[in-house]
Amino acid sequence: MTCTRAQEFVPTEAAGGRANPTTSLAASIEGSGPDLLLIHGLSAHRGEWDDATRLLQNRFRVVRPDLAGRGDSVAVAGTRFGLQDEVSRLSEFADAVDTRSPIVVGHSQGAALAVALCARLPCRALLLVNPVTPWTRRPPVLGLLQYGLVRQAVAPVLRHYRRPLTRYILTRRVYADPARATESAVTRYADAFASPDRARTLARVLADWRPSELAEFDRPAGVPVHVLTGGLDRRAPADMARRWSDRLGGPCTVLDGCAHGVPEEAPERVVDLILELDRISSA
Repeated sequence: MTCTRAQEFVPTEAAGGRANPTTSLAASIEGSGPDLLLIHGLSAHRGEWDDATRLLQNRFRVVRPDLAGRGDSVAVAGTRFGLQDEVSRLSEFADAVDTRSPIVVGHSQGAALAVALCARLPCRALLLVNPVTPWTRRPPVLGLLQYGLVRQAVAPVLRHYRRPLTRYILTRRVYADPARATESAVTRYADAFASPDRARTLARVLADWRPSELAEFDRPAGVPVHVLTGGLDRRAPADMARRWSDRLGGPCTVLDGCAHGVPEEAPERVVDLILELDRISSA
């Protein structure tokens, strides 16, 4: 078994680094076997896959990057976080750590990145968990974050109130059972934005987030796709998830009693679907 706790990747000009050659991605790489790439959500980090990884690392080489500016990954000033910006970094990262024809699993915005990544990187299968879709509503207030002065004003607020904001999001928007939003869970996600730099990065990430960028993508040829969401998910509601699965040409599973935190609420079901996709794509 190989385990890299924080493998650093720095794209260079030779490796295709263009927009930001000093941006690096940290990752955990655990286990051995076929490659499995797990992509976290917009403001989360690779820790959201901890439970699933424990169940998968005896079967797969599990690769879990932190997206730029989140978790242990850095993002220098001027880094952009549009869909193609994020996918370019992921594609270069996958090449750097020798990820070959992986099953790609994405959660929330990570599911959007998974779909776009599949257009650049040979993938065996896609599992889209609580997916952002082309029809996901972007709150109009986020449009104000395109202005640098607004981001400068908002970042200290995000940093100062990160714990109550995180608690509210976890209890009201992520977990079906509010009891899951323990102090440990709040700390795990809130402390990732404790520094001024990270708070400014979060404001930039939110400014660049545009679900409509997915509109250009359609069914990936020859790649099995499965969509998974929670019956209580207000971010990726069942009707929207089914619409996206129909367009991508795969089934949709809706879990009763789960909301937007399926990787933590039902890791066993995530694992079951990964194993099913592995079987289908290996046939």
